[in-house]
Amino acid sequence: MAGRQLGPYWLLGEGMQLTLDDAATAAFGDILDTALAGLATSANPTTTISVGRHDDVWRLEVEGPHVPADRAGPIGSDDSVALHRILSGIDAVAAESAVSFGCAVLHGGLVAIGGRTIAAVGPSGMGKSTFTAVAVSLGHRFLGDEVVAVDPHSAVVLPHRRPIGLRSGAAALINIEIPDGPFRSVYPYPIAADSPAGELDADDDPAGSRPLDSIVLLHRDAERPSGDAELHPVPPAQALLRFSNQILGPNGSEPQMFGRIEHLVRNVAVFEVSYREASDAIEALAASS
Repeated sequence: MAGRQLGPYWLLGEGMQLTLDDAATAAFGDILDTALAGLATSANPTTTISVGRHDDVWRLEVEGPHVPADRAGPIGSDDSVALHRILSGIDAVAAESAVSFGCAVLHGGLVAIGGRTIAAVGPSGMGKSTFTAVAVSLGHRFLGDEVVAVDPHSAVVLPHRRPIGLRSGAAALINIEIPDGPFRSVYPYPIAADSPAGELDADDDPAGSRPLDSIVLLHRDAERPSGDAELHPVPPAQALLRFSNQILGPNGSEPQMFGRIEHLVRNVAVFEVSYREASDAIEALAASS
């Protein structure tokens, strides 16, 4: 396949090379090169993700030890949809890799607020990426988006420093101007590693791992007054039930993952935060630290 190779990138336990044909290079090469900079690694790649266009349809193929069954193949003819599917495919490989290394894996964002590492989890459309982006805009530390991988025994979390996936409404909320490009479905907003929000603390583990202090279930309530957010502890049994729809990993791993999540919620505090604006939730979490 002529075109361009990007990477290698670190996907929660394995290196990944991204190979683009000429059409994919023209459409996505510079975008992905910028967006995935936070995942760059010197590790040898064991997985290759290839993107090309055939008969006016984009295709994504994965070769390696962890091939998500529902991600490979045709990903549409629209550039915006295809870009979203490429990023989702990368996330899926990362999630399956983390599962193979014994992690509990949840769909959420990861930030450090008031010195505490917090995973923000919630149903699709609840605003996890918006919460993460707003936290970054307020000066808190960015650690990852979309995939939260945690060792259920030590509660050490492995950041997945992919770009924050923003829709147009979320970008406008924090005054981010989406550039021209195939970003109708999602804009991969990169956090520069040398920015205040992106750089690692001096006492961070060199591999980026750090203890997880709490998991927060997001509950956005349009009827709640602005400036008012409530934080409530969630018992382990209820947390386990609430997380059942947020587990990531390969098909068939659900019973194994359920056991890991059960162990995790007995070792890490879980809260629900009800809020109208993401900034209200972040302020409440900062005040509780």
